[in-house]
Amino acid sequence: MFDTCSTCVPPSGCFSVSDLVQSAPKGCRTCAVILSGLRTLGGRPDDLSLFEFTIEDASSREYQDPLLLRMHIYSLENSKALSQGILEIYTRPGAPPSSLCHEARDVTPYLNLRSAVARITDWMTTCRANHNACVKQVSIPPPRILDVGSVEKIGKIYLVNSSGMSSEYITLSHCWGKNPNIITTKTHNIAKMESGIALSELSQTFQDAIGVTNALGIRYIWIDSLCILQDCKADWERHSSQMAEIYSNSILNIAATSSPNGEGGLFNQRWAPGYSSQHSIESFKIPGSEEDFGSPHYIRHSLIRAHQDLAFNHIYNLACDVVTSAPLLTRGWVLQERLLSPRTVNFHTGEMTWDCESQFTCECGVFEIDPCLPRTHLGEHQWLSKRSLAEAAATKAVQQILYRWHQLIEQYSTLHLTKDADVLPAFSGVASHFGKLLESAEKHCAYGSKSPSWHAYQTTRLEAKRPLQYLAGLWRECLWRNLLWYVHATEATKRTDFYRAPTWSWASIDFHSSLSRPQGDYDEERDTSIQYVHGSFDEEPHFQVIHAESSVLGNNKFGEVAGGFLRIRGRILEVPMMWDRDSSTIEFAKGPINTHFKFYAQSCILLDSKSPNFSHSEEFLLSVLVLGILESSDEPFRGIVLQRTDALGEQYTRIGCYMIRNSPDAATFQLQATRSEVREIEII
Repeated sequence: MFDTCSTCVPPSGCFSVSDLVQSAPKGCRTCAVILSGLRTLGGRPDDLSLFEFTIEDASSREYQDPLLLRMHIYSLENSKALSQGILEIYTRPGAPPSSLCHEARDVTPYLNLRSAVARITDWMTTCRANHNACVKQVSIPPPRILDVGSVEKIGKIYLVNSSGMSSEYITLSHCWGKNPNIITTKTHNIAKMESGIALSELSQTFQDAIGVTNALGIRYIWIDSLCILQDCKADWERHSSQMAEIYSNSILNIAATSSPNGEGGLFNQRWAPGYSSQHSIESFKIPGSEEDFGSPHYIRHSLIRAHQDLAFNHIYNLACDVVTSAPLLTRGWVLQERLLSPRTVNFHTGEMTWDCESQFTCECGVFEIDPCLPRTHLGEHQWLSKRSLAEAAATKAVQQILYRWHQLIEQYSTLHLTKDADVLPAFSGVASHFGKLLESAEKHCAYGSKSPSWHAYQTTRLEAKRPLQYLAGLWRECLWRNLLWYVHATEATKRTDFYRAPTWSWASIDFHSSLSRPQGDYDEERDTSIQYVHGSFDEEPHFQVIHAESSVLGNNKFGEVAGGFLRIRGRILEVPMMWDRDSSTIEFAKGPINTHFKFYAQSCILLDSKSPNFSHSEEFLLSVLVLGILESSDEPFRGIVLQRTDALGEQYTRIGCYMIRNSPDAATFQLQATRSEVREIEII
């Protein structure tokens, strides 16, 4: 517990420099140190008169054993408080303990190859010596790999065929850029690439990554644009189907996190983002802090963004403009690259971070003080890392693995792809990995279904040793849970203009993310993203899958699809609806359509598209299919809403999902659902 007063922890939550000037002489040591630190970092009090500050978590008064003393800065412009960034106060390692804050390491304002390799070597050595979960078998390289072993002597690297090789290699995650003018390997120049590529011909990011690889004593690196024939569909498809193996078999993934294109490189001036400017991360000693708290204290612009950007919390990232601080994290392909590699070192604008299956750490050392900080500070439901996926896999529990699968789809749908057709291929490595996790889990526990038909299907499949069936982003073996996705409501929700997936697949939705918009143009209400219903489901699906099929365009079973359908037998409820095109709203028509069923006011439909094919202000029928019942939820009844595509009522498309809120009418709904007609239908 450290000393505070009503100035540095005011009821309003904010304090100004003038408040500190008045409070510090009265004996509050915290006010004195903060004021001294602000003067050191920002100059005279007059220079800071247009700013207000809040101590992080001031409203909760929770100052038991704080990690760092962080202050949020707000500039007062036109009566508005605009965030200008965050400051943090800390002590250096080895200093006497402070009652004000914990220790942290200084981070050099400019990163170079020597300091980067020294830090990575320390992390790698610790990982290999102490992390049993990160130990991998002998690495099997991809079909082609880059040999950088002689780059220092002759300034060239070589594209080599890795057939029969067994050697450690590094991978690179990078942004191509909007108008990439980089060397790529194609059918007409592959012989030249094999005879040697001059280092000077490569982009700065590639040169820096090759320098790190060589300095670490690793001979080979895999870079997609140089190792895949960019004008050969078959070669691209072969490699895209192997992405899980390419990254998981590597020894390390280098992520050029802060570089928007090939010219950004890995080694740059470090900075912390603010509302209208970028701040140096240089640290300054606070005069008088040693006398007040027993050890020297230091102040700098906070490095917390490097931690938060890597948490996959897309709403936070968008609001804080992750496009500028970590553009790589906005790319759809990079999700699987970061999660499937055994180790990733991120070159963020503020500092390097390390992520492996056993540890997340950083240059400043905050996560070494408290290894649980990523979870406690960022939230368990938001924290996606190699370790969180490994922990889910270790449970051998299908429910836990599916939770992470759905969570990944949610986050993936917020990311940007240059080619819309890549939605499933760019996720194929994740799909391949999770298929193995689910197959491993089903050997230890059941999926939770009591349906005799489902058990008969599973028994036959397991006896025949058939793999799980992947259906355009969903798994047949747990289909009733996989179908319970919905579109985060936005103004532009629609399906893709071209065929990308069946309507029952989340991949059929046209994602529009603020991640592809200019800096500062974030608006949550204009985003399109996929959300899943999370919760404990009852154990019996309320429908039977007669047949399910998803045909792919090539040889990658997790890649692009040409078509697909579900043949389902279940209870179908015909519901009268009213569509008002002017307000783009759908309402339940009054009164029952038969003696058994009507929809009640405690119901809600979430449309997949904001422009459905409905008649203007006209009553029509939709069909609802009950998928599952949540055991504990305010909205326990969930299902999908269907629209007929033929006069016979045998073929349907999905147009949304529905929920029935927990109310006295919910029991009536459950009763009527059991009385509804059982039919066999096809959903395309």
